[in-house]
Amino acid sequence: MSDAGGRPDRGNGAFRHHDFRLFWAGSLLESLALNMVAVAIGFEVYAITGDPLDLGLIGLAEFLPLPLLALPVGHLADRVSR
Repeated sequence: MSDAGGRPDRGNGAFRHHDFRLFWAGSLLESLALNMVAVAIGFEVYAITGDPLDLGLIGLAEFLPLPLLALPVGHLADRVSR
């Protein structure tokens, strides 16, 4: 496939749309902000307690809901109609 100038299309056609570029940039910035918050919470907990176990428990509390809820919610989404 080629573009209007006869050059081969490099597969970045979606980035030609202004709304998609805004959506993509917003998603990227949101992901960066969420990771910054997670690191800041870890630093704060470690600064207050000085205990690596508490830091590990914070990490576990941030991660644990995903594997615990993913399978039941997926099953529920397959069983219940919209």
